[in-house]
Amino acid sequence: MSEALQHPNEISDILKKSNDSASHRFTRLLEDYSPEQPRRGQLIEGSILQIEGDAIFMDIGAKHDAMVPRNEIEKIGPEQFNNLKPGCRLPVYVLRAPRGTGDFLVSIERGLEVEDWDRADACLASNEVLELEVTGYNRGGVLVLYGKLQGFVPNSHISELRRGMTAEQRDSIKSEKIGTSMFLRVLEIDRKQRRLVLSSRATKKYKRMHRLKELKPDQVLDGQVVELVDFGAFVDLGGVDGLVHISELAWHRVEHPSEVMNIGDTVTVQVIAVDVERERISLSRKSLIPGPWDSVRENYVLGEFVEGTITNVRIFGAFVLFQDGIEGLIYKDEMDLIGADRPWDIVSPGESAVVRIVDIDPERKRMSLSLRPATDEGEAAWMKKEQKTPKRLKKGIINDFSLLGAAHDSLSQGSPGETDESRPS
Repeated sequence: MSEALQHPNEISDILKKSNDSASHRFTRLLEDYSPEQPRRGQLIEGSILQIEGDAIFMDIGAKHDAMVPRNEIEKIGPEQFNNLKPGCRLPVYVLRAPRGTGDFLVSIERGLEVEDWDRADACLASNEVLELEVTGYNRGGVLVLYGKLQGFVPNSHISELRRGMTAEQRDSIKSEKIGTSMFLRVLEIDRKQRRLVLSSRATKKYKRMHRLKELKPDQVLDGQVVELVDFGAFVDLGGVDGLVHISELAWHRVEHPSEVMNIGDTVTVQVIAVDVERERISLSRKSLIPGPWDSVRENYVLGEFVEGTITNVRIFGAFVLFQDGIEGLIYKDEMDLIGADRPWDIVSPGESAVVRIVDIDPERKRMSLSLRPATDEGEAAWMKKEQKTPKRLKKGIINDFSLLGAAHDSLSQGSPGETDESRPS
């Protein structure tokens, strides 16, 4: 056998020394590996390993596991606790580093709170709009829930609270908000004081656009009257105001919106049109009220005399508006144009006129009227019923006038009975 070959015992010793050396090196590497240990007050993410009785054990990526003690579990609440399962990952707050061979003590509740504070800081920086639930109210404002944090919206930052309201009115509005959500922006954060202040007014533009996009033509909604102006009424539809034009308040003629509604009234309206770009909403009240044409047959009789107001004069005739909103037309042929060429030589907008009903068409919403005189008996009966007496107009337009018909003179001035032939040139 060659002298190069070693004795079997020598080979065994060499292998043993080699294995001991590798083991030693592995041990040294393991001892040298020391990940950064979590510190007290640090927020880290952990994974639930197991839930045993009154404790939750978690892996937080350190040499030692972490434990959520019983008093911290009680803060979580039964509903959230029942949703915790092994493998769940969630933020935890380090309460205490391990002593000896012990475990870290961590809090899930405070971990979620710290995460919520961080999110609130981000929202403050970005002006993000939040939708939060109202949980209560007090004299100064309303309380909202933001994750594990309680936020506060002062009265001055609640859009629905207006100047001049009594304390009772403000409390009523705030109490109705409990259980509903509000669009809010973060105004102020103070972690030490646990102060999270939010504003509803700061989201007015966002809420308005959001509400505008929700509204569709023909929708029927309840709203509150917030302002009356000469041309109509503004109605709050929940964060956005719409206009009911004075012509859409009622079927009858309305001189001012205060005749049919007051500020603070709750009214039912129908959406006519929505212009998102111009941020305008057109509403109607009268479209939801039975119109006069629905009962026109019961209220008007062919041949009877009715008093109305001239609203418009055209080449083909004149329109007459009655008290209940019905509008009829006096055709030119029914004006008895004696000595006059055009309808506006006989009547003018705004004048009062007594007319006779010639025809009624409820389906087409049309009524034909006449200014031609009826029988003397019919005229006398109407005057007696309405306690009217014949009136003469200023000279120059009509020279022989009765309440229900007239003979007209085309001259601008003249005395009764004067004609073209008798007037001097």
